[in-house]
Amino acid sequence: MAQNQAMLSTAQAAAYNRKYDVSSKVYLLEPWSYPFVTLLTNIGPSISDAVGNYKGAGIRKTKVMDPQFRWLEDTYAEFSSAGVGTPEEGATITVADGTLFSAGDIIRLVTDDTETYVSTATGNTEVCYVISISGDALTVTRAYDTDGDILDIDASAYTVYRLGIAKSEGADAGEAMTTQKSGKYNYTEIFETVVELSETLNATELYTGNEEKYQLRKRAIDHALSIEKQLWFGHRHKVTSGNDVKRTTGGIDELNSTMQAKAGSAAALTETDFIDFLKDSFQYGSNKKYLFCNGGLLAAINSFARGAIRLQQPEPGNTSTYGIAVINYVSPFGEVKLINNPLFDKLGFTTGSAGFLMDLETVEYTYLNGRDTTLTKNIQGNGEDAIKHKFLTECGIKRSNFERNGYISGYAA
Repeated sequence: MAQNQAMLSTAQAAAYNRKYDVSSKVYLLEPWSYPFVTLLTNIGPSISDAVGNYKGAGIRKTKVMDPQFRWLEDTYAEFSSAGVGTPEEGATITVADGTLFSAGDIIRLVTDDTETYVSTATGNTEVCYVISISGDALTVTRAYDTDGDILDIDASAYTVYRLGIAKSEGADAGEAMTTQKSGKYNYTEIFETVVELSETLNATELYTGNEEKYQLRKRAIDHALSIEKQLWFGHRHKVTSGNDVKRTTGGIDELNSTMQAKAGSAAALTETDFIDFLKDSFQYGSNKKYLFCNGGLLAAINSFARGAIRLQQPEPGNTSTYGIAVINYVSPFGEVKLINNPLFDKLGFTTGSAGFLMDLETVEYTYLNGRDTTLTKNIQGNGEDAIKHKFLTECGIKRSNFERNGYISGYAA
């Protein structure tokens, strides 16, 4: 479809513009075309409102007071580290990160493969007691259990898990262990969508009704789509040249390396693959998450999970669906709400099956104070025989604790 960046006039109106009947529900008001923005802000019309009034009752929406908005992020302490070397009967266990452990800890060694104990038994685990720590070297009492079996790790990779701490009666307090908050930030971005048409066209009677109203409704959807695309695939950036400052907000895909990832090798996605992906992605955060899918991923899930999914259509007065169709899938690890995002395929997100599993508690639509979506009418110049209106939004997205989210890609469509 041709794009018209100049003023719209009667020359662009179809000569034989046939009249047809459409309701406000389908008359270019397509909340399913920008489901992420819809879920975060509920900027779409009430489904029970025949005239399509906007509610703006956002579920993950907040106001910020500066175009560079900041937040603090923290996590619970890690409790495992990769083992280094091949401990056999020695009293020293070396780990990749010794700061995760303290004197008095009970630790558990787990190998990838079954190993021989110093005794005649075999297995892949051993419990030890940490006496002291020097850097990444843990001085331990081996086989800290009744059996006294020391695991003879001679070749296999192994992991050291911190179970808890064992204190003696009357002992002094041990070392404090804390996590450090980290500062994060993103930018708000200015989104602008302009509607312009000649007064002559506006006064012309068309079969499809008033052209000004048509263009306003159409461009409102375009405006929402531009925000949706940036919230998914934008990269945080700021350019300053004199008094000219331009910011772009960073989106979800920019942080995909921090998510729980599941990458295929061009084969079709199987139910086993999908369950494995959910197992990893539900390690942290909410037990209800939203999987935004491209067409290939949604079709693949539907092919093996037909008996486990249920379509939840938007209903009059039901604000829980926010104007979009949601497919509920109950997994052993939590509830997954499947949502098709057609933009993923249109933007060349991937050639196969892919999607983002989002814990909505990790994201927040943020708008600059007084700069949430507004429509300013009649901004045309004095004496200009035209009508000009402008949609404007200055917004971004807060992105925190993304290890709660998942990213799946690389499977055949």
